Amino acid sequence: MAALKKIINAKIVSGNKIIEGDILIKDGFIYSVADEDSPNFQGEVIDAQGNYVLPGFIDIHTNGSGGFDCTSGKYNPETREFQFDKENYLSGVGNALRSYAENGCTKVVLSTIAAPVDQVKQVINYIKEYKNSDLILSEILFGIMIEGSFIKEPANGGAHNPVNFRAPEREILEQFVEGNEEIIKIVNIPPEWGNVSYEACEYLRRKKVISAVGHTAATAEQIKKAASLGMKLGLHLFNGPSSSSFKPLNGGGTIEELLKSDDIFIEIIADGYHVDKSYFMDALKRKRNDKFIVVTDNMFITDSDITGEFAIDSKVGVVSDNGKFLYIKDNPGALFGSNLKMKDAFENLLNWLTNDIEGVWTRLHKAVNPEDAILTAAKLLSSNPAKLLGLDHETGSVEKGKTADLIVTEIQYDTRHSVRIDKVISSGNVIYSH
Repeated sequence: MAALKKIINAKIVSGNKIIEGDILIKDGFIYSVADEDSPNFQGEVIDAQGNYVLPGFIDIHTNGSGGFDCTSGKYNPETREFQFDKENYLSGVGNALRSYAENGCTKVVLSTIAAPVDQVKQVINYIKEYKNSDLILSEILFGIMIEGSFIKEPANGGAHNPVNFRAPEREILEQFVEGNEEIIKIVNIPPEWGNVSYEACEYLRRKKVISAVGHTAATAEQIKKAASLGMKLGLHLFNGPSSSSFKPLNGGGTIEELLKSDDIFIEIIADGYHVDKSYFMDALKRKRNDKFIVVTDNMFITDSDITGEFAIDSKVGVVSDNGKFLYIKDNPGALFGSNLKMKDAFENLLNWLTNDIEGVWTRLHKAVNPEDAILTAAKLLSSNPAKLLGLDHETGSVEKGKTADLIVTEIQYDTRHSVRIDKVISSGNVIYSH
């Protein structure tokens, strides 16, 4: 239970520094960080053994994991089909949350692909039921992103089925959002629908739901207008696809405006396949760390034994030979979600940041020391997504008074950094132990 715990012998990643000491947890909250020892402590002791304690990772864009897809349900490897009935769906959610926990996540936002309206509404009901349960893993499940429903152009659909694309009309939005504000956290609203998109952004702002932009051919001017009405997140930058223009007409494209804006957060898939590390580092420099979020955008394939071909809603995907990425069968140059885990994203960041990397727009990104790399990674994986979601007063950093969402992590170096998650703590409860 979450009553009273102490993490001792820790290297604590707290804000812009790493300090050595203990963390006292009381009733699920961080009671003290690196304060003087309490000799009369009566509670559970967790020995970090000199390893790092970081804030739990927050993945704001994941389609599923462990054989579960948010939109389609639990995958049956024998029939190679999804089971969408309530029992299998809720069981699948539990499998996915265990997978997220093992990889350091203490909060996730599950993403829906384009699907019939009634199916998306059923997904919302299932997620609401699990989220409102008293299961410990339900603390990880923060909510849903409606990603694919309102894409406009089939050419921008990626792995989403254009048959299910529709304009973000008020009637449809209300069916998703009304009464479900605690579930719906992000909605993708490509601005090229025109006024209906802008009205959708205004409606979502009133409902305190984040409007995002992705899978879009919007101009920079359209992005600016949407941002003025509440849009504040760019989905999987450089992927999707998203428009880009080297011309000054209409201010450029989506990518140009997302990079230039000081108000819009961007997310990037940090598997090294969706975005080359050169572009990753260029974008990180341009956004100055503050509005930059790392996501997985992973699929039900992640943390499963599924290999070869798979299908979701008539779209056929293939697991790459090395198992590192997924691609669309009839268009191998187009990737199909990802097979990335947050632990591996963290590991990638440490290796990219601690090595000199040639950029595309910046000649050279100089390596930083390992401690600075860890601090930057914690910001991109934890504190920035918490800030976007309005959770930064509760979680996303190791500070007194915040929820005890923590990971104990062993980081080793032998030609490259490697990461092992030793323990994951959610609201003061140990939900995973290596």
